[in-house]
Amino acid sequence: MDEVPAPEENSVTLASTIPKKTMQKEHTGATKKTHSCNVCDYKCKFKSVLLVHMRTHTGEKPFSCHLCQTKCALQSSFTKHMRKHSGETPYSCKLCQQKFKQHSHLYNHMKIHNGERSFSCDICQSKFTKKYHLINHMMIHTGLKPYVCDICHIKFAMKSNLTTHMRTHTGEKPFLCNICHEKFTLKKSLTKHMLLHIGKRPFSCALCPKECSTKYNLSVHMRTHTGEQPYSCGLCQRKFTQKSHLTFHMKDHMRESPK
Repeated sequence: MDEVPAPEENSVTLASTIPKKTMQKEHTGATKKTHSCNVCDYKCKFKSVLLVHMRTHTGEKPFSCHLCQTKCALQSSFTKHMRKHSGETPYSCKLCQQKFKQHSHLYNHMKIHNGERSFSCDICQSKFTKKYHLINHMMIHTGLKPYVCDICHIKFAMKSNLTTHMRTHTGEKPFLCNICHEKFTLKKSLTKHMLLHIGKRPFSCALCPKECSTKYNLSVHMRTHTGEQPYSCGLCQRKFTQKSHLTFHMKDHMRESPK
């Protein structure tokens, strides 16, 4: 076997790239986990980390949202929560420019580009990037809809869909804006609504200076440029750019109809 040559005098070795202080710490044991939790067996290197860990026992949540009163134990969790109100999406896909609020969401999205599909259907071999996508897909094969509305008997594959549907009967609007006290049926509706209060308008028109708080509002605005009128009256064929305009129009027909 050939002998490995010794490094030249001016060559760079692994040891030469490690700061002396780091090597000294490893020899002296300064990097050991010296801080212990007095409630459980958790240990860590730094006192500041231990103080954060103790919140799992005390329930302390020092970070409070001034918009919805949600409280968080961690600064990172609070930062993620505030993006729900601001609409901020700091993580961007370099391949398709789609943006995300959390790094984990970007990570899952990248599986689409990478072709990574870890969850496979045993019946038709369709593959999915997320487990819950596979679970939803399986309903196609089984046709199973175990959740039934007691009032109108519509069936649902998922309990969450039934819960949301029931609000159409009860009128329940559990999501409250703490600024103007308007209530919403869906959490995503409240999230979009909060953008109005903080003045955030992240969706810009490419044809004029108009800015909108939601993607839907931008799509409605774009009809002023395109002339699109997707909502049509079935009685007089008059067309409208918004569904609400068609609803008001239909009331005119109802008033005109003989009693």
